[in-house]
Amino acid sequence: SVSPFFNNGEAVIAVKEGRNGAVYLSGDTLFSLAEKAIPLTVKNGDTLVSIANNSIARELLEKAKGSNKGSVELKVDKLSKESQKDFFQRVDEDIMKGFTDVGGDIFEIGARIVYTDSEGIIENEDKIAAFFEPLKVTMPVPANISEEEAKKLTAIRYERDENGNIIPVKIGGKYDPVTKTITFYAEKGGSYGIMKAENLTRLNLQIDEQSVVIDDEEKSIDVPPMIINNRTMVPVRFISEALNAQVDWVPETRKVIITINNKVIELTIGEMSEGMDTPPVIMNDRTLVPVRYISEKLGANVLWIPSSRTVQIVN
Repeated sequence: SVSPFFNNGEAVIAVKEGRNGAVYLSGDTLFSLAEKAIPLTVKNGDTLVSIANNSIARELLEKAKGSNKGSVELKVDKLSKESQKDFFQRVDEDIMKGFTDVGGDIFEIGARIVYTDSEGIIENEDKIAAFFEPLKVTMPVPANISEEEAKKLTAIRYERDENGNIIPVKIGGKYDPVTKTITFYAEKGGSYGIMKAENLTRLNLQIDEQSVVIDDEEKSIDVPPMIINNRTMVPVRFISEALNAQVDWVPETRKVIITINNKVIELTIGEMSEGMDTPPVIMNDRTLVPVRYISEKLGANVLWIPSSRTVQIVN
């Protein structure tokens, strides 16, 4: 385990060469940082991964404290050029037709808690599949990217399908033309990089706020996102049309019919559809639906950021 250094009230720890992109902190250290509300950043070159105080479950940190010999492994590992070449050979070619490689790096990002014996050999581990507060990741963008090209940049999380093919998932991000970096949020461990996407739609919504940002343009909706039954609900027409779907309302049956790419989704007010845990409702003459359910049905990726009560939708 190592100790971070402090910079302007933030704890920072740098990855050393030959460590496979991993740093280790004792459970006591990370628990103490969380108790004092001191954020932690892991630095690998110009790539920064910020871990919020509540990103890792407190019960796991509690378990790793003291005599349990638990260490928190934080990984920000840059793939070698050879590994990246091999990586892209396993990416689904048909899906890649909508993307352009910009020459950026791919990083394996993740965390786990490991328990060692007296000789430092790992005996057990607690995997951290997802983070309560997403990790904030800042990656450098190749310097030759033009401002026009930068508008199409998106962070990518690479996932594997049932056949082992690697599928790029657009997760958006904000480009900074001054620092030539893109900042995005990672809700779970995995492989992350930057690509240029031919078709890219990004929505930012905040609970109880009528202001919505679509592709850096601010717009207003008459019924803001709200939490009902512990689920974030959004106006179905606004979200669907922002994601290029057609929406029809059938008053006789109180149905909403959404059509996109020859796919039809039917929702009925007050009734559950398959995979839904909160039914559509009418509020202020607008039909509200669970944001994750409808966005994923329309092929978009959804991210919830608890600290800012923000929903990010990327398609």
